[in-house]
Amino acid sequence: MKKLTSLLLALVMLFTALTLSGCGEKNTGLYGCYDDPNGFMCAYESNLREFDINSVNLKLYYGGIYNIGNNGEILEISEFGMSVPSFELYLENEDGDRHTIKKVEEELISHKYYVHIDWDYHNFLLFEYYDTTPVFLYHEVITIPAELFANDSGYISIVIYSDNATLDGSGVRSTILAEGRVCYEKVGDKVVLTED
Repeated sequence: MKKLTSLLLALVMLFTALTLSGCGEKNTGLYGCYDDPNGFMCAYESNLREFDINSVNLKLYYGGIYNIGNNGEILEISEFGMSVPSFELYLENEDGDRHTIKKVEEELISHKYYVHIDWDYHNFLLFEYYDTTPVFLYHEVITIPAELFANDSGYISIVIYSDNATLDGSGVRSTILAEGRVCYEKVGDKVVLTED
């Protein structure tokens, strides 16, 4: 009976791991990929490198890097009492011009915004390029307004921001949760994305 219980528990754990890894989208060609000490990450992906300046559309990925327990409970961040009950997604160029994409009134630390990274690599390569590709459960398509491409070359920051995050009872604080960069050069009426 004890072996059967152990086998059933192992199968449940395997099913949970496969379910979580199967829900995400394996990403290739991620750019502007950063993670932050707060445990969040964002990146963008595009098959194109050259766009008409009025139609720069990118697939944006973002979410939180944390462990999910066998019972589905979110661990790590939640252990420290962190909560992000609402957040804002905005773009900002190096001149400080800002464009809000949206404000979201839901908890960011959730299964919906989960980012899976092999934790063995993550522990050793924090703030470095990963040997494994992150798997984001959430993505959306964003359009960068033409007016943000203000210079002949430069960058546009993609920012996940909250003005009401809390951590371990320390009170409400404003914080940038994650930030990525879209680097570009303008060529006539075209925008060419660059890697730096």
